Amino acid sequence: MPSTIVSYLKGIFYCPSKLTCTMMASVLGNRGSHDQFTRLLSHAASVGQTLLTAIVVQLFGELKGGFLIIDDTVIKKQYSKDIENVHWVYSSKETRSVLGMNFVLLCWSNGTVTIPLAFRIWKKDKKSKIVLAVELLRYARTTLRLSPHYVLFDSFYSAGDVLRLLQRYHWKYITQLKKNRIFDGVQLQRFKRNPYWIATGVLIDGCKVTVAKHGKNYFATNDHSLNSAGIRKIYKKRWPIEEVFRFLHSKLGMDDCQARAEQKQSNHIILCMVAHILIERERIDRNCSRYLVKKMLSLKRERFDFVAMKTLFQGA
Repeated sequence: MPSTIVSYLKGIFYCPSKLTCTMMASVLGNRGSHDQFTRLLSHAASVGQTLLTAIVVQLFGELKGGFLIIDDTVIKKQYSKDIENVHWVYSSKETRSVLGMNFVLLCWSNGTVTIPLAFRIWKKDKKSKIVLAVELLRYARTTLRLSPHYVLFDSFYSAGDVLRLLQRYHWKYITQLKKNRIFDGVQLQRFKRNPYWIATGVLIDGCKVTVAKHGKNYFATNDHSLNSAGIRKIYKKRWPIEEVFRFLHSKLGMDDCQARAEQKQSNHIILCMVAHILIERERIDRNCSRYLVKKMLSLKRERFDFVAMKTLFQGA
C-alpha cells in the first residue's frame, strides 16, 4: 500500500475545514506534500475500485445477506465550470438545479454497518443513471458475488430495465412508484380511490409486482408474501445511504476537490469512501457514532490509536 495513500487518508481524517491538497499538506507537515497528493490523484493504478473492494474485504470480510441500496447524489461545484462532467443538475436536497457532478452509488447495509461499494459518475449525453444502476447491480453479482435479502431504491430507479434485471437474478426488491405508473392497465392514482390498499398485478414493463398504497405513497415489491406493513418496514432500511451521503459531504470533504480532470475527481471520491469505511470499522469497534470518531481524529487526540489504520497499513 503506497504511503501517499495513507497520508491522504490521514489528511481527510485530520483536516478540520476545507479539504484541499494544500490544507492536507499543511496539517500533515513533512508527512505529505501538495505535489505528492496531486500525483496520487492522477494515478489510476494506485487508487480505484480494486482498492475500495480490497479494504471492504479486509475490514469486514465476506458480505452476506443484507440489503443493497442504490441512490445518487450531487457534488456541488458552483465555482468550477471547467471541471470535467460538471453540468447543471437537479439537486433533490436543494429542490433546484445546481452546477455540480452527479453520481450513482451502490451501498451494502445490514442495519448496523453501511458500506459504499461502488459508484458511477453520470456524464451528460452518455449513459443514463438507469444504465449506471444496472452496471452497479451487475458488478455486485458477478464481481462481488453478493446475494442480498433485498435491493432497495426510490421511484427514479424503478425503471423496467432495473426490475427485469433483478427478476433474472432472483433478487427481491422493494421500491417506490410514481402515481402515474401504469399498473394492470391503469394509472396507480386511479387504480383505487381509497388511501390504503394492497394488490398484485403487472406493470406496463411486464413485471409482476405487489403494490401497497399508504397515504400518498406507492410501494412495490416482487416478494408477494409481504403485507403492506412488512413492505414499508423493509423499505425504511434504504435510509442508511442518505446517512452515508451526508457524512461524505459534511465530514469527509467529498465536495472539496478542486482538480479539473475526471480521473482526479474520481480518485478523490474513492479515497473519501475508503475513509468512510475505515471510520465505520472504528465506529463498530468503539461502539460510538462515526461523527465522534471523526471528531476525535480531527482533534488529533488519537492519531496513533486508530485500529483500522493499523490493521490495513502496518509499515506504511
